[in-house]
Amino acid sequence: MTKPILFIVPYGAMTRERMTAYSRQYPNIAFDSVDPLRPLDKFRRTLRKSTEIVAARGSTAQEIKRAYPNLHVVDIPITAYDVIRAINAADHYGKTVAVITSYTDIIGLDVLAMPYNIRIRNHLLTSVEKLHETISKAMDMGADMIMGGALTRKVAMDMNVPVVYLPFGPESMQQVLKEVQHIQTAIETEAVEKNFVNRLLDNIIEGVVAVDARNAIRSVNAAARHILGLSGRALLGESLEALAPTFSPQTGKNQAEELASIRGNMVMLNRIPVMYRNRCLGTIFTLHEGRKIETMEKIIRRKMYTKPHTVRYTFADVMGKSPAIRRAIENGKSYARTESSILITGESGCGKEIFAQSIHHESARREHPFVAVNCAALSKDLLQSELFGYVEGAFTGALRQGKMGLFEFAHRGTIFLDEIAEMDYANQGNLLRVIQERYVIRLGSHNPVFVNVRVIAATNKNLTQLVREGKFRNDLYYRLNVLALEIPPLRERKQDIASLLLHFLHEHPSAYRGRFVLREDAEEALSRYSWPGNVRELSNIAERLAATAKGCEITRQQLSASMHLPDAPAPGIYRERLDAINHKKDLQLQEIKQAIAACDGNLGQAARELNINRTTLWRRIRRLP
Repeated sequence: MTKPILFIVPYGAMTRERMTAYSRQYPNIAFDSVDPLRPLDKFRRTLRKSTEIVAARGSTAQEIKRAYPNLHVVDIPITAYDVIRAINAADHYGKTVAVITSYTDIIGLDVLAMPYNIRIRNHLLTSVEKLHETISKAMDMGADMIMGGALTRKVAMDMNVPVVYLPFGPESMQQVLKEVQHIQTAIETEAVEKNFVNRLLDNIIEGVVAVDARNAIRSVNAAARHILGLSGRALLGESLEALAPTFSPQTGKNQAEELASIRGNMVMLNRIPVMYRNRCLGTIFTLHEGRKIETMEKIIRRKMYTKPHTVRYTFADVMGKSPAIRRAIENGKSYARTESSILITGESGCGKEIFAQSIHHESARREHPFVAVNCAALSKDLLQSELFGYVEGAFTGALRQGKMGLFEFAHRGTIFLDEIAEMDYANQGNLLRVIQERYVIRLGSHNPVFVNVRVIAATNKNLTQLVREGKFRNDLYYRLNVLALEIPPLRERKQDIASLLLHFLHEHPSAYRGRFVLREDAEEALSRYSWPGNVRELSNIAERLAATAKGCEITRQQLSASMHLPDAPAPGIYRERLDAINHKKDLQLQEIKQAIAACDGNLGQAARELNINRTTLWRRIRRLP
């Protein structure tokens, strides 16, 4: 297993026994020898991949610093104690000694001169290439011998110059080992902090890239790696601009968010310079993927409203077998496959919102909001703020943080504008602009907010007549009335009334727990009624009947009590319709008499002639006087 700390000593500077002893004493440190002329050849792989701290002396330490700037390099010093040991090892009294060291003076050399009766001169070496020159200069200045490290000894011996080697003393070792321990503690502390910061950055959904003043990457989180498509690549130290030309060098000023295309994806890019004393030290780039922005926006829009803007009805909830309602359902399903605006017309209570919800559910927008707005229930000013939203301080009483409008909330979904005819003329113009330009401007703001919304409008009024009277904008009418859907009133769906009533009866809670049935006189009364309130009125009647029912049969008398049916022909506006129904009934009875007579009393043949089934014929015969 490779150790994180490497202690490099030149050949001959430390015995193998001492290195073994040190290795046992310091198990996390690897001790090894090196050729001072080629100190890196042996350790290139180790230094690049696993080593954190290197201890070396002289030129070896300087070469490692240049080649591996990210490593922590500790210089092994030459101390005065090392010099004393070298002087004691040989007879140097009365001589001039030139001590050659790299970059650093030896403290205390002048103190040694008097007791040992020697002259000591310290020569600082600035580069290995100048070692030969420095030795020659020292000898020219009167030195009797040279004293230095392994490389100095080798070069001096090649020059036939007297030289004494300065070994590693225990003081040097202890000083270096203490410094190594301090550095190791600092590295561990830094690693913990760096790991915490990296974990923090990696858990940010936005991409974050930090570069220095040269635009070299200093930090990059997982999201940024994903966006740049460089997940498995080491990026630290590389030029960000070379990887992605979109990332131009910093300008020293905050730059507004801009859209950039990276690997075919739209990304919101923001630059934040890191400044110190009016000097730019680097830049932090934040990257927001377009898809994630849309997802977050969708979640925020949903969370901001307590009322869930989802559909409750589909076309399966539209009951009826009459040709009129089936035709409306088929048209609605066809319209759902388009993106065009729809104008739904029909009397009050006939189910316009059910159709609007069903169209949304059948459309490609079904996963997005369905927002219903009753234009008649909101005043002019309130309607504008609700539809288009407002910013902080837009008007007295406005929420401090402003408010998103319903058009924004319906983004990518459907907005249903019920009772559109009640919208005031000014807001009609604002609505027209939104439909045409596909953006809204909040009250108190000038910034457009782009929206993708399908508009479905509904009314029980004659918009064509209102346009002629100047009460509804002509241009808005044609914008809304791209696809027209008319919902038939209940009186045009006679054959559906009985089944609808039974459905509503079984839907409402009642004291009677069985299945309801309609007597024939009740069914006839239902078909004779004009139903001005349409399906809504029928549902209300069913609720009254369910609350008062004592048995399974629903009679005409019970209906009369719940819907106030008159025994005499209906007065007022229903008189004409009732007379027409009675006239039609008389004609039917006359046709039956004639068909039976023509078929010599054969009811089956008479039914075929009348194009009705035998049961219906028998029921109508029972009505004959």
